Amino acid sequence: MGDFYTNVTLAGAALEAVLEALGSRHALVAAVGERILVFDQACESQDPSVLSTLCAELSSRVGCAALGVLNHDDDVLMLMLFGGGRLLTDYNSCPGYFDGDELPPSEVDAVALCAAFGVEQAAPQVRVILASEDDDVSFATDRHQALVDAMALPAQSVGYGYDYLAQGEVPEGLDASDLIETGGDV
Repeated sequence: MGDFYTNVTLAGAALEAVLEALGSRHALVAAVGERILVFDQACESQDPSVLSTLCAELSSRVGCAALGVLNHDDDVLMLMLFGGGRLLTDYNSCPGYFDGDELPPSEVDAVALCAAFGVEQAAPQVRVILASEDDDVSFATDRHQALVDAMALPAQSVGYGYDYLAQGEVPEGLDASDLIETGGDV
């Protein structure tokens, strides 16, 4: 069995504004350098529409870029980038997975993705990472890690979602005390 996780990486957001925007949502939030990671309980349902709605709301209410990540059983990596409440680009590593079809990865606007996080120079590398169908990225977590490395995003987002954190699994570089809980008891 592979990994199942979701999370959101925010660029250009103030921690206090993110916490306020989350309101009563059950989530764990961590500031990592200039980025904020949001691990939302409802998103762990693996329903892309739930993650999409959260990204749209955060990007609109906080005025930031929001990159939602969904890893389904290490077979599918989905990305959705929102800015100002609008979907700017999205990606699916295996768009035919749930229908039993073998389709190539969907195309992503790598320029928009990289520009949202101030790493425009990484766009060619990101394009290759996300277009790859070879054995170098046989697991969705590997592809996510390659993307994080190329874009200098927080490594703590790879392999972690609300459920893992709530069970006490904390990524290297974070301590449980770095996680801010929203929406009441976990």
